[in-house]
Amino acid sequence: MLTRLGILLLVSTLLLFKLKTEEAQQLATNIPDVEKIKPLRIYAATTVQLQPLLCEKIVRFSDIPLDVCYVRTNTVAVALGSVNKTALVDVEKNRVIKIVRLSHKFDGVAVDDNMMVVSSDEKSTLINLNDMCCTILQGVRANHISLFKGNLYGVIDENNESRVSCYKNNGEHIWTFTHREIDEARGLALDKNGCHYIASSNNNSIVVVSPDGKRCSSILSEHDGIHWLWSIDINTESGLMMVPYDSSGEWDTESFDSAFVYKIPNV
Repeated sequence: MLTRLGILLLVSTLLLFKLKTEEAQQLATNIPDVEKIKPLRIYAATTVQLQPLLCEKIVRFSDIPLDVCYVRTNTVAVALGSVNKTALVDVEKNRVIKIVRLSHKFDGVAVDDNMMVVSSDEKSTLINLNDMCCTILQGVRANHISLFKGNLYGVIDENNESRVSCYKNNGEHIWTFTHREIDEARGLALDKNGCHYIASSNNNSIVVVSPDGKRCSSILSEHDGIHWLWSIDINTESGLMMVPYDSSGEWDTESFDSAFVYKIPNV
């Protein structure tokens, strides 16, 4: 089963949280099957390398960050999609080191190696971080996006249905998966084995979809203390999963102030 390591509280601005190293040293080697994985405001979250527990203010934005992801050591990307910008932030020096300007509004951001993708329900853009060359992907529509081994994975809510889709990095569609357990997806993250973890808000659950997009299993629910999920992130190296949620359980955007941190077994 999942091991909950603690609860984080977050206020509005970009903050850095680090967890005690000894709390995360519960590692296993076997790759699990998807059915065998047991069960202030946080609009976005990402995990960082493990250090002694602390909270550190990094930088304040005038625009609302809609998503955040790990880029490389000491660097995260913050989606300021309402103003068509992504900020690359040095969390060690507490400053914005680069602003990437895009041609459209977007909700999600993800990075893998030197490629960054931003996504919206209309289209997505792939950015090469080496030369900042941008490629618009008209067919890739997603409220939340991830990159893994050269493929794009996105989830979108339309017509009372949540769809998880996989694309090649040129925008070519590979597969789409739907299931009644995925109800109003609020976030998407992948572990190192390629399993997709989805924060399903309407039924207060975390659902895992198999790497081939053919099976799914619910691994966390409101019985585990989570209500009105807002985001999800996984550190693929440590297997730590962060799940921001509304601690009041009343769907009040003023109270998205907490996050559970779990250790995923065998990851």
